[in-house]
Amino acid sequence: MSKALREIEGKIKAVDVIIELLDARAPLSSINENLEDATQNKKKLVILSKIDLADDHQTKLWSEKLSQRYDKVLALDLTKESAEKEIAKAVNILGEEKREKDRKKGMKPQPIRAMILGIPNVGKSSLINRLASRKAAGVQNKPGFTRGEQWIKVSNDFELLDTPGVLPMSYENKDKATKLALLGSIKEEILPNSDLCMYLLKFLKEKYPNALSRFDINDIGDYLETMKHIAKRRGLIKAGEEDIEKAESLMALDLEKKYYKENICYIAGCDEAGRGCLLGPVVAAAVILPKNFTSELINDSKKLTEKKREEAYQVIKENAIAVGVGIISPEKIDEINILEASRLAMEIALEDMHHPYDFVLTDAVTLKHIKKPQDAIIKGDAKALCIAAASIIAKVTRDHICYELDKQYPEYNIKDNKGYGTKDHLEALDKYGPKKGLHRFSYKPVKESLIKKISLF
Repeated sequence: MSKALREIEGKIKAVDVIIELLDARAPLSSINENLEDATQNKKKLVILSKIDLADDHQTKLWSEKLSQRYDKVLALDLTKESAEKEIAKAVNILGEEKREKDRKKGMKPQPIRAMILGIPNVGKSSLINRLASRKAAGVQNKPGFTRGEQWIKVSNDFELLDTPGVLPMSYENKDKATKLALLGSIKEEILPNSDLCMYLLKFLKEKYPNALSRFDINDIGDYLETMKHIAKRRGLIKAGEEDIEKAESLMALDLEKKYYKENICYIAGCDEAGRGCLLGPVVAAAVILPKNFTSELINDSKKLTEKKREEAYQVIKENAIAVGVGIISPEKIDEINILEASRLAMEIALEDMHHPYDFVLTDAVTLKHIKKPQDAIIKGDAKALCIAAASIIAKVTRDHICYELDKQYPEYNIKDNKGYGTKDHLEALDKYGPKKGLHRFSYKPVKESLIKKISLF
């Protein structure tokens, strides 16, 4: 059994109700069978999340089927306030048996304690953050857990552990792994784009034959011919022939198209640059692209040359509906840590767009203080065009900042290393020491260089 599962089992002992989130688009694939034994003596509330992206009829069928297996099943849009009330109501009903036992023992009934479980990218952290933001004053330490773990007082009768249990996934079942990869719950390296596209086209042909109408395909046929048509339709030509590989990447980068509904007009993609650097700010960008916009240039910024990034930067600036940038200083990074600084930078970038948005897609980072619905997608910069665009804006903006910093501090060669811990940067740190206002003193290599410098005197 994996370490992650052992840690979850330890926490399960201290809760009364398990809340497991399943993606409504692939409920069976979202279940971790290894945890069934550990939770069989606990009341379990199963929530089908992301129902706005799923087939309504299939969601209803799955709700009925899963209700035969679990104590309570709810299909909810977790972005709506009503979802919180339904969850609290269900938890209280499931906890009534425990309260009755407490009364018989002459004990004052205690709040029902619950924790949220689920595979990556099903909405666990978003739900906890929504509950926590409304009940921030109710966060308190409780016995029975290791130091640092806290409970959120959702109501007088319901307390929720403030960290979710992230269930590990098995890749032995290729069908299950493929579905999870298509949903963004598995890193893209696990399965190549060609395998994912083959599976997706077969599935769409059987279930939703008109799903590719945006590519002017009304009847999905042979895989190769279909991908050639998509490549030709989008101008993906290489050496006079359709570029199938680029077309497969485009299918992956077309992710945000799934989110467009009648009530969703503007999707903002967010990403950051500079999290791993030893100096300078972390920079985030938010980008809203036109609904049917495509560009062969726009890809994950890490996969582009500097020249291509600069070209893509101009294309995005000229075509985007809105672009915003957030910049967090090294001092602030040291104060709140790099993850929180990245979140803050993204939230500032969203405000800096000065444009309304209906939905936010981020590269695997859940934002705590935005009110609009969001999705944190693993490897999002390789799956959603708006996130890829944001990664390019953030990277180029930060590079330009680094060029200016290099003029002030040429001894660190920032124009070339961009602040990363390269050999020349580390050698410069040993020789000149870190600079206040430039370096991140909470980072280990910077700390070590400071200690070395002090020890010389």
